[in-house]
Amino acid sequence: MKSDVRKKDSLRVAAWSGGRTTELFIYPGDADLAKRNFELRVSSATVEAEESTFSSFAGYVRHITPLTGEMRLVHELREQRREVTLTPLRVDAFEGHWTTRSFGRCVDFNLIHRPNWKGEIYAAPEGTYPCAVDGFTCVYARCGDTRVQVTGEETESVLFEAKLDLGDLLVVETGPELVRLRVSRCPEPAAVAAASRIP
Repeated sequence: MKSDVRKKDSLRVAAWSGGRTTELFIYPGDADLAKRNFELRVSSATVEAEESTFSSFAGYVRHITPLTGEMRLVHELREQRREVTLTPLRVDAFEGHWTTRSFGRCVDFNLIHRPNWKGEIYAAPEGTYPCAVDGFTCVYARCGDTRVQVTGEETESVLFEAKLDLGDLLVVETGPELVRLRVSRCPEPAAVAAASRIP
């Protein structure tokens, strides 16, 4: 098990057609988003345009939720069409090759991964949560002074603990061992992106 805290000020920020995006985590670490040679990526983006079209990510699965604001997504592929409205921490998952348009200004939280991973995004108010097995669990702080402990599944001994400020990310990498997260002191639920390798 490995744990690492990524501070907000150290994260990579880039422009996209609808606003700005912050790369929170990418695996492998030397992967390049533009080359599409990554296995999974966690990011947060500001959607500043009232209407925008998402970049295509053929060969990937995408999960998205607003952290603030509201967004309406329209997914289209040939004759198929699906529409969903998302409020904070309500999640939508979809194939990366779909044409997706977004309506509404917000700050969002994203997980993108190859199909050989099983991924999810969920809200984590104060409580205890399982970490992904043989994968990565990323905890994004939506308020300052969020406390997170990584504990053993059976003994509950503390393996790692961190204090996260607003915009910080805790990354927990696990193998087959069973470990858990304990989240506390967070008036706003943390956003968690988790992904496990599919055997």
